[in-house]
Amino acid sequence: MASTDPFHPIERLLGKHERVLLAVSGGLDSMCLLKLAAERIPPKKCNVSVATFDHGSGEHASRAAAFVSEHATAAGLRVHVGKATGLEPTEAAWREARWKFLRERASIQDAVIVTAHTADDQLETVVMRILRGSGARGLAGLLAPSPGIERPLVRVSRRDLAQLATERGIEWIEDPTNEDPRFFRNRVRHDLLPAMRAVDPSLLAEFQQIGEHAAEIRRTVDRITMRWEQSRSGRTLTVDGSLLVQLGRQERALAWQSILHRNGIVLDKRGISGLADMNEQTQTGYRLQVSGGIEAMRTRDAVVLQPLVRHSCSAVALTGPSSTNFGAWVFRLGNEERGPDVEGEPQPWETWVPADAALLVREWTPGDRLQGGPDRLARRVARFLADVGIPGPTRRGWPVVVADGEIIWVPGVRRDFAAAARSGRPVRRLVCERPTG
Repeated sequence: MASTDPFHPIERLLGKHERVLLAVSGGLDSMCLLKLAAERIPPKKCNVSVATFDHGSGEHASRAAAFVSEHATAAGLRVHVGKATGLEPTEAAWREARWKFLRERASIQDAVIVTAHTADDQLETVVMRILRGSGARGLAGLLAPSPGIERPLVRVSRRDLAQLATERGIEWIEDPTNEDPRFFRNRVRHDLLPAMRAVDPSLLAEFQQIGEHAAEIRRTVDRITMRWEQSRSGRTLTVDGSLLVQLGRQERALAWQSILHRNGIVLDKRGISGLADMNEQTQTGYRLQVSGGIEAMRTRDAVVLQPLVRHSCSAVALTGPSSTNFGAWVFRLGNEERGPDVEGEPQPWETWVPADAALLVREWTPGDRLQGGPDRLARRVARFLADVGIPGPTRRGWPVVVADGEIIWVPGVRRDFAAAARSGRPVRRLVCERPTG
């Protein structure tokens, strides 16, 4: 039978973990957590310690850290105090520094972090994420599982904790920054939620249900995505391509978020949207830049996420007859010279070039132009690349061959048909080998 004690989750986690690190700020919620945990430590079972963090924001922050140290020591618990200096006075900066300290401390102790987040914190988080346009995964808020973190009070209200503190004589210290209207959470807590409660008292319960439903969706999707074979090799993640076939676009977006989260890969909305757009009709070899340093590539039976390799090569002279490497591309210039009136059209990956011209290969740039049509008008190389369907990410580093300062060939794409004939000089065959993958 399930326990009716709202604080039973604390007892359960203390029995489950060998080492626990309580995150205590000195406020009502965390001082209740400290009291409840200290009373429930199983004998010779769990090592419990306390971590508190001085944000360096003023006298109050230092006083709160000392307050926590005093009470934790009185409870017989070891205390670890962290302190930041020179932080910007923002929620984000304080949170980042605090969590960095907690994670480092937990890693040293091989401990799980236990926070005092309450049902009120969960409600505020859900409302804030709705206002920011979060999807189903984000709306789970504090109910979402976080590796190495436990939140045993997340279904206990702040009112219940205040009652407990009164009954048990638990002391706490108020944080003046919790009243500062500059911070988004404070405006939600003190202005928006009371106004919503006044209009419709049932509305906040509905928001709590949204969080519960979102958490269940998140858990379900996480279970489902385990069906698709995923392999990780270094910084490369390979996902079974059946994901593209079995799901619609919205489902693919949720699935990708689950897979990426499991593998520690963070993408923004644009990156997730790009992955969700890939389906069974996406051409093999298609590449998509999904973040500043990651690209997704469609293979025959999988989607591969890998570090984006930026080939930035200096111009290389083509002198022959040996091979010339240009990044992953290979150029071979023939020895045999022919007259300028050679017959037949070479294949896309080979061409004729003036034998005595100064030849070099370099990356194309946005301003490059090539006389590639019968009308002899120069057109942008970018247009030729687009016309043959080369996607944007693949175009990076694409080579162009230059003869005496003039672009005469974009390998595999277009060449200046009249370049050799115009020169009136003997020509040689130039072959390009494209990198695979």
